[in-house]
Amino acid sequence: MKKTILTAAVAAIAFGSQAQTEVTIAIDTKLMFNVDCNLLGDGAGGAAQVNTVYMHSGACSENRGMNQSQSAEDYCADQIVPYASDVWQHVVGNWGQAPQDDGVGEMVDMGNGVYSKTFIMEDYYSDPNIVSTETNATGTTASAPLDPNNPVHLIGLVFRNEDGSASGRDQQGCQDIFVINVSKENPTVINSTDNSPCDFVTFTKSSVGIEDRPVAHDVFIGPNPITDQVNVRLSLREPVQNATIELVNMIGQTVYSESRDFPIGTSFFQLDAENILNGMYVLNIQSDKANVLQRKLLVNH
Repeated sequence: MKKTILTAAVAAIAFGSQAQTEVTIAIDTKLMFNVDCNLLGDGAGGAAQVNTVYMHSGACSENRGMNQSQSAEDYCADQIVPYASDVWQHVVGNWGQAPQDDGVGEMVDMGNGVYSKTFIMEDYYSDPNIVSTETNATGTTASAPLDPNNPVHLIGLVFRNEDGSASGRDQQGCQDIFVINVSKENPTVINSTDNSPCDFVTFTKSSVGIEDRPVAHDVFIGPNPITDQVNVRLSLREPVQNATIELVNMIGQTVYSESRDFPIGTSFFQLDAENILNGMYVLNIQSDKANVLQRKLLVNH
């Protein structure tokens, strides 16, 4: 096997010592009835006919208006309009004129038309390696990484396939979806067309202490199935020293192993699977102090 290529890097991220918020956002494509924006479902209870679902999301945490006496929470609530709203202050995901199949915002296929993404909210929207810095549709407000000490009040959501040719939106009018009351006990997902409940998207959250947070707050592995190489991107909230990277087959045999150091922030590396037999494997990345990653991979030359 060729030597694994690893390029590590990017900026360090400072996190506070307070508890953080683990969020799970799930979409059930079987409940999407508007064929103009239901990820190529049949509109009659059939699952989306796409290979991959990406979550394009933006968080609102700041008062960017002229009236600075207004609270950030009230300001964010006032921004719920279908397009180009200032809810999209801290955006993760790429779309626009050149959507990329690069794993940023990719959801996990749970089967039966359901896709899910779990992340630490403060980490996810503050990571400079995945947060967009492009201006919004009006050209007036740039997305920027969240200050992790600021609470998130609202989240905007739109879903797409890998090349952006199919979308999942508000089923009433194919507009943006919003999560309101994010910083409160009763977050609710709504359609921006008429502010009605959005029943095909669920949003759950829980508070996690520093010791309970996952080391990797965002991960991309692809392509999967693998033909020749697999790309791995890890966004870590703390450095991991002397981590072991292992590829293990279904009878427990280690077919590849090496040790690496990972810095805080985002790291990229590639595994060459050219000489690995077809079949299912588990990619493990762990150290003495942390389990960083465990994912199933299918090799199919």
